[in-house]
Amino acid sequence: MKKFCQALMVVVLLCSFTSQSVAFGSEIATERPPLTSMPASLLPRASAPPSVPEKAPLPSPQPTPAPTAVPSVAPATVPSVAPTVTPAPKPVVAPVAQPVAASNAAKIDFTTYEKPLLVNPWHPLDKQYVPELVSVPNTHFQLEPTTLSAYQELMKAARGAGHSKLSLKSAYRSYQTQSILHERKVHQYKQYGSAARTKAAQIVAKPGTSEHQLGQAIDIANNGSLVQSFGDTEAGQWLAKHAHNYGFILRYPKDTLAVTGVIYEPWHFRYVGVDLATLLYDEQWTLEEYFEQSAAKQA
Repeated sequence: MKKFCQALMVVVLLCSFTSQSVAFGSEIATERPPLTSMPASLLPRASAPPSVPEKAPLPSPQPTPAPTAVPSVAPATVPSVAPTVTPAPKPVVAPVAQPVAASNAAKIDFTTYEKPLLVNPWHPLDKQYVPELVSVPNTHFQLEPTTLSAYQELMKAARGAGHSKLSLKSAYRSYQTQSILHERKVHQYKQYGSAARTKAAQIVAKPGTSEHQLGQAIDIANNGSLVQSFGDTEAGQWLAKHAHNYGFILRYPKDTLAVTGVIYEPWHFRYVGVDLATLLYDEQWTLEEYFEQSAAKQA
């Protein structure tokens, strides 16, 4: 019973304490001033909403300009060109005696001239033919002795006339050397087919038909290659005009291919002796024409 009374008292005390706490809370709530009556400086500031930048107005679309008209150009008309056809060279035939003034031939005593060996496509040398030879000083060339002496006199006169650049380009050639040079030229002209050898022989003689095998032929030119334009130089013209005074003839003049079988070679001179060389120079004969005229008179 005593414990019951004690428990009851505890419950009464708790109820009393709870009612006082509620009353105290109501007083606190009554005494808090409203927010609206508080000074503005104590009121919490409301944060302003972030400003949104105004979008720039889009540019009004510009009209697309019309493309500039490009005038059409008609393609240039290329004239058709007919392909050039290189005719095959005509084979060289034995020369026909050229007409010579009868008065000139009639006055000539051909028996007074020593006849040199005639070497051309129709009168070949034997494969074994080798002349007496001597070396040309300061070169690797060889010549027949009389031809060498005449050559030295010719060059001395040429240099005295101011043509100091003249030099010997070729002299004696063996049959074998000539064969190598000719075959090389044939190979260069292989596009001419069966006519390659004929055409090559007009420029580089076939072995056995070259005067160089005699040791009496010389090729002279200025420092450089053997070209037909050498005949237009002062040195080439001097040689053509004065070589006969030293026993040499310009062996293959212009426009004598049909007679000699060789093209124009202003660098090639053949030694035949002063008398005969002077006769051929005066008469403007090739060596072939000299033999023809001599044979005709003796017939």
